[in-house]
Amino acid sequence: MECRGVLLDLHSMRKAPFRVAWQEQASAGKAYIDSGVEFVSDTDFWGEAFPAPKAIPPKERETVVNPLSPRELLQEAFQASAFQPPEHGRFLEQVWCGLVEQLEEGGLFTRAELVAYLRKIGQL
Repeated sequence: MECRGVLLDLHSMRKAPFRVAWQEQASAGKAYIDSGVEFVSDTDFWGEAFPAPKAIPPKERETVVNPLSPRELLQEAFQASAFQPPEHGRFLEQVWCGLVEQLEEGGLFTRAELVAYLRKIGQL
């Protein structure tokens, strides 16, 4: 989900449209979230010029030499130290998140379509 808004500099009363580029839990405590914003158009804000972001070209796919079969990949994963308790839950989460992101970037499905499909499976 992309979040957009208008940033207001209370000193100069300048306004500029932005989007939230990233968020993570703040080290100050659980009640806070650190966020990065990106201006969506050419903007002069805080006395600085911020050009509009350029479209990021899709990543080129790397060619894998001698790819593993699905069975070999699972065997490698089970032998990896990251798969041993207590890290194995985090490892699987990272694998699934990476897989979903790649499939989504490849245009195979949208996040909403995936959620709807998973809900449908859960009802069976």
